[in-house]
Amino acid sequence: MRKKIFSFIMVLCLVLGLNTAVFADESYEYVYDEAGLLTSTEIQEINAKASDVSDTYNCGVYICVTDDHTQYGYSDIYDFGREYYLSYELGKGDEYAGILLVLSMEERDYTLVVSGENTSGLFDNYALDIVCDEMLDDFADNNWYEGFYDYIDACEYILEGNAAYIPDDYESSYSDATDYDYEYYESTADEGWGIVGVFMIIGIPCMIALIVCLIFKGQMKSVYKGGSIRTYISRDGFKLSERSDIFTHTTQVRNRIKTNNSSSGGIRMGGGRSGGSFSGRSGKF
Repeated sequence: MRKKIFSFIMVLCLVLGLNTAVFADESYEYVYDEAGLLTSTEIQEINAKASDVSDTYNCGVYICVTDDHTQYGYSDIYDFGREYYLSYELGKGDEYAGILLVLSMEERDYTLVVSGENTSGLFDNYALDIVCDEMLDDFADNNWYEGFYDYIDACEYILEGNAAYIPDDYESSYSDATDYDYEYYESTADEGWGIVGVFMIIGIPCMIALIVCLIFKGQMKSVYKGGSIRTYISRDGFKLSERSDIFTHTTQVRNRIKTNNSSSGGIRMGGGRSGGSFSGRSGKF
């Protein structure tokens, strides 16, 4: 009986592990590159730079590149960016302070999503112009690494307070872009997995494990316990007629190394925070 229980637990753990593997790679830190614009080394370097700036100023600086934001059900890339921010619970501190850059490669759309009242005060239209000046020329030339690095540098420049005063002769050169005022946004994505999700994650694996155990049980032959050692030894004793060592084959095992620039099943929407206050901008690059 103990062996049956142990086997059931082992099979259950195996099935649960396979079932939750889909959800294992949900944390993309500061950089997520679904479109594969960067190498794994470049992602590590950009991520390290973003992490340093985010920790220094207690304001997250994030990047998300998607093949096409409309495949997730959002016609407006700014709405997609806000949902992404909420779904992955980005931001620092009580205000979830941060700024997120989203690039959508299909139509070369971009958006800057700013979260938190104080952060939105820093990243006003003048400051967003500075960020766009630094990065958009690189993106226009498909120079992704330099563009992302310049974006983080520009954010650091703003967070240091260098754009606190707007020049008298300032006039924005981004008249074709759309600017969004600071306002509260309620998530429109599905909230969590609910009862159906719990059943999929726990109920189905339990059923599979039970079926496997029943199959194993059905394949077992009926045996009885012998009362004497003679039961297990033939009358003529044990004789080894021939002994030899035969080399049959070799086995080579390879494990694929997973990189950060794979989509890992795409972007998950929903299941994070229900809403937040944002401002920002969107346009073309």
